[in-house]
Amino acid sequence: MIEETIYLCDENNFDEDGNTLTKYSYRAIILNDDKILLAHVNRYGDYRFPGGKIDEGETVEDGLIREVLEEVGGIVTSIVPYAHIVTKNIEKITRNFDFFILDSFYYICKIEDELVVPNLDEAEIRDGFNREWISVTEAIAANKKVLNSNNVPLVIQRETRMLEIIRDRLLTKQKV
Repeated sequence: MIEETIYLCDENNFDEDGNTLTKYSYRAIILNDDKILLAHVNRYGDYRFPGGKIDEGETVEDGLIREVLEEVGGIVTSIVPYAHIVTKNIEKITRNFDFFILDSFYYICKIEDELVVPNLDEAEIRDGFNREWISVTEAIAANKKVLNSNNVPLVIQRETRMLEIIRDRLLTKQKV
């Protein structure tokens, strides 16, 4: 499994023992030849992996199956662990914490050929989530364009890094 830590702040200013908020995220990598199934977020213009948090009482597998169905309308048939990315930053979301860790786990998922209608939540509808099969290279380019603008969510940096890992390690391996 690929392990990587991304510091979105000066690494020397991040105190592991400080007052830290940690959140966990579980994401699906769904490939079909040279295309990847992602959620395009109209609000920012970026691409994100389907997934999110696991609800109480759910297994990781159950949560991924639910999230993929809700966000992109995919019916998951297999799940294989692939990568673990930890994003660390100075906390900017609330005043209750000094530091923020987003612990993200990525899984290669296979889905049935036919997609169904996604069941987006209110926030996803408001942000304009739309599923899209896109090349990894095009998704990286779109996300990097967004990263050059102001006030972008931290998740875009993480998602862009994961797309680069897929391009460099997974897709390259498939072509050999």
